Amino acid sequence: MKVLINDKVDYYQKLENSEFTVKWLLESLKKNDKKYLKLYGNRGVKEVITKDISDGKGLFSIICRATIIFTDSVDESDTYSTILKIPGFSGLEKSLQQCGSDKWFDESYKQKLTYLHDIECDFYTSVSSIIDIPIPKIYNTVEWIYEKQEGCIHMEDLTNLGKTISYFDNINLTQVKCFIQHLAHWHKNILCTDPKLWKGKYSKKSTNFNRGNIPFQKLGESFAQNLPSKGK
Repeated sequence: MKVLINDKVDYYQKLENSEFTVKWLLESLKKNDKKYLKLYGNRGVKEVITKDISDGKGLFSIICRATIIFTDSVDESDTYSTILKIPGFSGLEKSLQQCGSDKWFDESYKQKLTYLHDIECDFYTSVSSIIDIPIPKIYNTVEWIYEKQEGCIHMEDLTNLGKTISYFDNINLTQVKCFIQHLAHWHKNILCTDPKLWKGKYSKKSTNFNRGNIPFQKLGESFAQNLPSKGK
């Protein structure tokens, strides 16, 4: 990585207690994020502040927003932010323990669930360019090897470009039609492309993907058992 003379940041600072460092992040940005390279690549970095914006709600990963402050930043808005999605089981383990249904969640099962991250990485690296629909820009992906190597998906920050709605928020008919149009366009592009790019490639991984539904089933069962009985 090209080191700027006026960089003040600690390159070996860990990002949210992960294996990934400030040095890794800046290298990824300068190599893969054209916007960052063009507008901020020659500015010295003073500090990188990280925050887990998933706030413990991510069962299979944490979503870390990294805000880069430059040595010549004039105010709080003169910064650059980017996102790291780092897979892990801490959120899921906490939820299962609270529900008393964690006995089945052993090391073997955890290893199988790492495929969820691999499927997502494959989608962004192999399929996303084909489907031609609005998705986040992906700058880097790192394979997750359980107990050996942490995984990561480095992507653009969509804070100012979109909104996450809750289960209880309503959507209008225009939004529904827009989603259906994108979904149909996605399917058309997949069916019209070379089937060697996808056919049979995800059969094994889809089985492991189905395993990812089991924790939600277990949590639901535990929740239902703890509901007060009718008439009480």
